[in-house]
Amino acid sequence: MDRKNVMGVILAGGKSRRFGSNKGFALYKGVPFYEWSIRAMKKAVESCVLVTNRELEREYKAVAGMTVIVDDASFEESGPLGGMYTAMSEMAPVEWYVLLPIDVPYINSSIIEQIIEADGTGCKAIIPIIEGKKQFLIAAYHYSLKDVIYEQLLTGNYRMQSLVEKIDVHYIEEKKMGKNAGVSFRNVNTVHDLEIFKREDCDKHHNEH
Repeated sequence: MDRKNVMGVILAGGKSRRFGSNKGFALYKGVPFYEWSIRAMKKAVESCVLVTNRELEREYKAVAGMTVIVDDASFEESGPLGGMYTAMSEMAPVEWYVLLPIDVPYINSSIIEQIIEADGTGCKAIIPIIEGKKQFLIAAYHYSLKDVIYEQLLTGNYRMQSLVEKIDVHYIEEKKMGKNAGVSFRNVNTVHDLEIFKREDCDKHHNEH
């Protein structure tokens, strides 16, 4: 896909209930989680937007250094699906939207580039499969899905899986994502998760990627 027709969407509207505080501002190597996602995305795409909730809007606008928008009022607390719909609705439309959450501090720009460079001809989504799991939140979705997403949101079904089941998808196998790709996809849900990843020497593997 042409990078000029791609928008990066940083998903920063979660409540971080299990983490105990806004994990977007938790630190990894002295840098906030959200910043790792922004850095990776900005290296891979020409335009990007951060989608958050009304409570965090002011905080992110003060520090993100990029466009920040708030979840569509009709679908507040609708999760990543609502965040993607908000980006499609509020920003000038492009062909593809690449999602990236703010709880993956080991992410590399090469991961996003692999998604963008994949051949998604005839498909509506490009989704990596890492450690046997479909990575819905680090993936690309076509603008033509906007109305489909809207109709699903109206039903109160906020599951990404439900969207994916309706469409043609190009899946990227882990072996095609590069060395130690699995580390880049590790998301931090709790403070304990981060400690475990450090003990497993994820820093080393992340740097080798």
